[in-house]
Formats: sequence, C-alpha cells, structure tokens
Amino acid sequence: MKISDISVDELKKCYDNPNLQEAIVQFVGLVKRFDKTEDEKYLDEMTDIAFSTVTSLPFNEVNLDGEWNSNPNIIMMVVGSQMIELGILPEYK
Repeated sequence: MKISDISVDELKKCYDNPNLQEAIVQFVGLVKRFDKTEDEKYLDEMTDIAFSTVTSLPFNEVNLDGEWNSNPNIIMMVVGSQMIELGILPEYK
C-alpha cells in the first residue's frame, strides 16, 4: 500500500510509535557512521533495521523524487525525513 493511501490519523498514529521513532534514530545514526567511515558493516546493520521495521508500517511504498519505491532503506529515509520535518524527531547534523 502506498503511503498516500492511508489516512492522516493512521499516519500520525504510526509516527507517534516510540518503537518506530527509536528504529529511525538508529537507522539515521548508522547512515551518519557509514558516511564518516565507509565501513560496510554499517550498511548491513542499517538494512537489518530497515527490513525489520518496515513490516510493521501500514504502508510499503513511498514516493521519492516522483517515483514510488518499496526499498526498505528508502522507506526508512523518507519516514525519517518526514518525522524530522514534522518536529517528531530532532534534526541531525
């Protein structure tokens, strides 16, 4: 199901889940570590978190740059960006 097919209330409920918030924080942290070190182990850990998290979401496709995508890593990045944009999570620098 596409993220645009769920209601705003359902999306809010999803984003308010502390387990999802924790997974997104871990995911973003691993992205930052990989960017600094280029150590492949961070990519593997990132992917593990993404695959275990996206199955609990009420959608499995997000729109990125005008294209629908079901890649778990992309879904996590889009959800993380939205949560930061909405002020649910702090901005990571």
